[in-house]
Amino acid sequence: MPVHLEMGRYVNEQMPDRLGTLYNNQEVDDEYHFLLTCNKYSVERDNCFNELHINRVDFSILDKTEQLITIMDNVHRFSNYLQTAFNKRRKIIYQ
Repeated sequence: MPVHLEMGRYVNEQMPDRLGTLYNNQEVDDEYHFLLTCNKYSVERDNCFNELHINRVDFSILDKTEQLITIMDNVHRFSNYLQTAFNKRRKIIYQ
């Protein structure tokens, strides 16, 4: 399931216009948004963070690159979240 950031490239949509149209939000639908900020997956993400023992306050002060590195250091455990989030995304797109 490509994020809107990628899909918009093929129809010459400008980067700022590639918003998360699935959920009517005003954030660019990129990989970072999908993994770490999209409200649609907040329950699944919180469960994952609890399992990984990631403190949300400490995590929130990291920059985007450090946040991605932190979750990728736990890629095996994080993969459960990815699978759950992708399945949810698939259901929303193909309903």
